Amino acid sequence: MSQKIVLSIATNFMRKKKMSIPSNTSTNMPQNARALIAYGPYEACYLVEHRKSRLQGVETVLFKDGHTVEFEEIEDWNMVEIWVNGQCVFKCDIRDLDYGSDGDLDPLCKKALEAVREAY
Repeated sequence: MSQKIVLSIATNFMRKKKMSIPSNTSTNMPQNARALIAYGPYEACYLVEHRKSRLQGVETVLFKDGHTVEFEEIEDWNMVEIWVNGQCVFKCDIRDLDYGSDGDLDPLCKKALEAVREAY
């Protein structure tokens, strides 16, 4: 059956049972996606270490949107990858993310959020 038919049947059923109809009925990723942020070490003050301080904005933006966020350390230097359902949906250089931000003003955080929303 096509998705429109299934959605129509579900909507009619919910109306008969007097249940609320969810407003998000798109074909994109459900709002509560599980995102894995894989990040590598980068150099700061002559030390190469895994640090989450530049990932705070991405974590905050995804969390505010209702997604579950997990972190995993990888060996690739300066790399951030966001994985949803076993698929890499976003990559960037960790040094390009704002340090310690809330993600609202960082354009890369907005791009990461859109990539997670568009993931299937």
